[in-house]
Amino acid sequence: MIADLKETSKALEENKLKIDCVIQALEAEVAEEGGVE
Repeated sequence: MIADLKETSKALEENKLKIDCVIQALEAEVAEEGGVE
C-alpha cells in the first residue's frame, strides 16, 4: 500500500512539473503581449 502511494505521489509530481512548465510558457506569452490576467 505504501509503495502504491509513493508511486501515485511520484506520478502526480511529474504531472505537476509538466503543468508548471505550461503555466510558465503561458505567462511568458502573456508578458510578451503586455497583457496581464
